[in-house]
Amino acid sequence: MQVQASLDDAPFSAFHRRIAIYSCGGPFCDGYILGIIAAALGPLSSEIGLTASWQGIVGAAALVGMFVGGLVFGYLTDLLGRRVMYSADLLVLIVASAAQFWVHDRVSLLILRFILGLAIGADYPIASALLSEFAPKRQRGMLLAAMIGAWWLGYTISFIAGYALGNEGLSWRWMLASSALPAALVSLLRWGTPESPRWLMSKGRTEEARDLIQRHIGSGYGLQESAAAKTAYRTIFRGPYLGRTAFVCVFWSCQVVPTFAIYTFAPDLLRAFGSPDPAFGAAILSLFFLAGVIPAVLLIDRIGRRLVPEEPLLLGVIGLVPIDDLVKVSADAGFLHCLMLIAPATSGHQNIAQTGFLAFF
Repeated sequence: MQVQASLDDAPFSAFHRRIAIYSCGGPFCDGYILGIIAAALGPLSSEIGLTASWQGIVGAAALVGMFVGGLVFGYLTDLLGRRVMYSADLLVLIVASAAQFWVHDRVSLLILRFILGLAIGADYPIASALLSEFAPKRQRGMLLAAMIGAWWLGYTISFIAGYALGNEGLSWRWMLASSALPAALVSLLRWGTPESPRWLMSKGRTEEARDLIQRHIGSGYGLQESAAAKTAYRTIFRGPYLGRTAFVCVFWSCQVVPTFAIYTFAPDLLRAFGSPDPAFGAAILSLFFLAGVIPAVLLIDRIGRRLVPEEPLLLGVIGLVPIDDLVKVSADAGFLHCLMLIAPATSGHQNIAQTGFLAFF
């Protein structure tokens, strides 16, 4: 009888590459959707009469939706499987993104942004789970870090797209609705993606898992049989998982809070600092987020998951704590501002958790 090698030890193949690209497409769309509101918020506020308070509510609506979506759909992904949810959340992104074009009041916009947040929160655990369960262990950290890189790429392109559309005289409606295009493309690419063999195995569907591995990975690889597992939320708060959950949530919070508290309103902040072209300035600054991902992708499989975020987080503190004074000195402010931008992106690989609870953080 031939002894099969572990699925973890399979060589990186064209199939793995496709799964990685399709999985990264979701975070790209997520980043674009969350970033484009910053470019559109100024012009839409004057047209539909958003007060400062409503600007904050609309800007935060998707984040609240992410919290709910991560909690609910992360659990459903473990219960129902990766494949169905992997495509369903993108359909929601397409419809809700396009619907923003016809918004005429603040309540409708608020509801649509919340719905988009639900789908974004769902995609975090879905895409990361599927990719991590297929990826060989030697490339797993790099591929999951690349997902964060895709998120920041989408976020960066949203600022560039917002600037370009604004210069062409197109309204904020086109800016917000434009997120339907990448979502539609990724949805087509994801069509036909197989179910995760690890999930099938965890549900006792051993023969289906073996057939899938043989078709897509090769006959020489397999998974160790295990008893069917019951999906239970409380598992991540027990035993060794409690410490891991807390660790990832703390670091993720340290990234999300300053990033979205500041950059949802980036054009307005730059305008307050006297920028002659705040939309262009926001587009340029967003490039630093993307640059910060590169060290994480290159180092995560070399020095480990835990060490990568620690020093960048300290650099972020340097940029955030004295920022009120440093903006008065342009050279120092520019340098430290870059550190602040790079730090969150570098620590972003911590989104490797496979549960929706972590999506909010």
